[in-house]
Amino acid sequence: MDQEKIFQGIMPANNNIATLSPYTLVKVVGNNRTKSHWIGKVGLVVGHHALGGWHKVFLDLNSTKPIVKIQRNALKVVYCHEKWENLVNQLRQYRRWISEKSKKQVIQKKPKAHHSISLAVSDLAKSFIWEKNNWSPTSTRHTCLSYDCLERLSDTSLEKYCIQFSLPLEKGYKRQQLINTILYHFQQSFSVNEEDTIVNFLSIVMKT
Repeated sequence: MDQEKIFQGIMPANNNIATLSPYTLVKVVGNNRTKSHWIGKVGLVVGHHALGGWHKVFLDLNSTKPIVKIQRNALKVVYCHEKWENLVNQLRQYRRWISEKSKKQVIQKKPKAHHSISLAVSDLAKSFIWEKNNWSPTSTRHTCLSYDCLERLSDTSLEKYCIQFSLPLEKGYKRQQLINTILYHFQQSFSVNEEDTIVNFLSIVMKT
């Protein structure tokens, strides 16, 4: 099995899929709502909106606006492990920079009243939620997002995850048990950063 087929088994590369999973590598092919200077660029999906087929795509760390909104029909799923790793590293740098910038802004603010403190904390929270794409291990949304992502994976990919982390499986297990086992692993492994785990796992399997 070649590397592209392995990749497609983990993050489905069927261009008919309406909603792309986080960390899917895409090329901007454009539509009538796409800015011309984005066309031809390769980016990384970091989130999506339920309506209109809009996806948040990370294009370039050095751009004035690294994360942009592009409609699904203007994106084509592509495969390039080297480009994927490069964009993942850039995205991590960008999120670290955003996090540090937000913290500095809160520290620099000297609120005179209680409501000012609330606003400062609210601004930081909104920034964190937007940049981290709601990957919080204690939120209900996180569990729903995790389940949605796992549902998109093939049985083979789910099995590889269980093997990678030595998760127990009963004889004659079904797909739902695989998903439940992995979700339970996410919930119990508080020391595990789910986003890093997924990125590392994808990187390992694509190199296999």
